[in-house]
Amino acid sequence: MNWKRKALRKRWGGSNRNALLQLYIINGATIISELAVRQGLKKAWRLFKKTPPPQDTASYKTPWKEAIIWTALYSLTAGMAGLIGRRLARIGWNKAMS
Repeated sequence: MNWKRKALRKRWGGSNRNALLQLYIINGATIISELAVRQGLKKAWRLFKKTPPPQDTASYKTPWKEAIIWTALYSLTAGMAGLIGRRLARIGWNKAMS
């Protein structure tokens, strides 16, 4: 057994097939939750600021204030959504497998 399989089995438990399936489900839930939050954050930005959110925060055309606010809001909300998505997927996986 190679070291990758051993690491997966140690981290996720069970067989390699179950470990990979669990990994895909959890990562998929994380991606979906972060994409949903991004769309919601864009709508909220348009609602409150009456302008579209910055497309490229590194561009010299984007004011510093907007770039910092957008980056902070997006980082916080996407990070929390990812955490919640991972936790809920793990809880669902554990219930399904028990």
